[in-house]
Amino acid sequence: MKIDRIEVAIVSIPKIEQTQGRSGHLALSSPGHPLNFVVTQVHTDEDITGISEIPTLPPQTRETSDEVFVFIKNWLAPRLLGEDPFNLEKIWAIMNRISPVGVCPKGAIDTALYDIRGKALKTPVYNLLGGLCKERIPLVECTTVRSLDKPETMAKEAKQFVDDGYKGLRVKPGRGMEIELLAAIRDHVGWDVKLSVDAEQRWNVPKSIQKIKAMEKYDLEFLEQPTVWYDLKGMAAVAKAVDVPIMAHQSLYTLQDVDNLIKLEATDIIGVKAYRPGGGLTGTMKTMAMAEIMNIPCYIHCCAEAGISTAASVHLMAAQYDHLEYGCEISWFHGYASNLVKNPVKIERGFAEVPKTPGLGVELDEEAVKKYSKETAVIK
Repeated sequence: MKIDRIEVAIVSIPKIEQTQGRSGHLALSSPGHPLNFVVTQVHTDEDITGISEIPTLPPQTRETSDEVFVFIKNWLAPRLLGEDPFNLEKIWAIMNRISPVGVCPKGAIDTALYDIRGKALKTPVYNLLGGLCKERIPLVECTTVRSLDKPETMAKEAKQFVDDGYKGLRVKPGRGMEIELLAAIRDHVGWDVKLSVDAEQRWNVPKSIQKIKAMEKYDLEFLEQPTVWYDLKGMAAVAKAVDVPIMAHQSLYTLQDVDNLIKLEATDIIGVKAYRPGGGLTGTMKTMAMAEIMNIPCYIHCCAEAGISTAASVHLMAAQYDHLEYGCEISWFHGYASNLVKNPVKIERGFAEVPKTPGLGVELDEEAVKKYSKETAVIK
């Protein structure tokens, strides 16, 4: 089997309804505001095609959709034509010789190769990641509180998520609203629900320590990214000064970032996605292996993924669930015109059903890709 064609597209999906408070960054968008994704299709001479999707959302990703598109079109795709998609380590060696960076474009290729191999072997991707640990994945819900939202209103929404079956909440409070919001949420959902906070790089070291100590009484499971992404020593100082576990997010992008954070003792939890750190499922699996060796727990969380990345995340969760002390999260895709697949992962009552068909188990909605593409390229 050989790679004989690679298609890549920037897909800009508009928002068609307001979804206040839901699913992290999605809640920050108003109707009409699009999110950009890079959709990659890797074709083979045996008529097996692998697909992937990268949600490019700086600063969560350090690369824009335009950069990912150009990197794949001009640098990766021409060099990978003729390669066997089963030779994953060889392909990674080629990509790493091209550039030491490019996490998202390399991750796009990597995930598509997993899809190809699963389809060729007639097995779900989770079997390529270690096998099936759990068939239904219990989920944590991510919800955002903007500066104009009232904590009481958002606490009622948090209670609805719990009533819908979610096992925990990760909240993104508006500026200066942390204590008021956490108090309101605990009043509404009680103390048995897991609760964590995403600070979104908002504070310096003294402010981080002050804020987190004030939040400790609300029994937080962890706090995400209190300081700016490049201040690893600052993160380490915060982690040593507070009792709430600290999870790095924006600071984790390359495998070198993982190594540096571990060496500096700057993170108590490593947050991963299906496409990073390191790039694709291969990079994430390497990250989780590094964490396991150092006895650091992992958490799989979201960043406004559409249907393909969501499927990849669920396969990762299914294979690695026993190593996920802090749980799993899926962003959903509320209020947007398309999630890019015809058969999205089923999510119901706070659980995700693991796809059982070969590969990633989702079918690309080619009409949606065609409709919402703003730039495309075919390399053959």
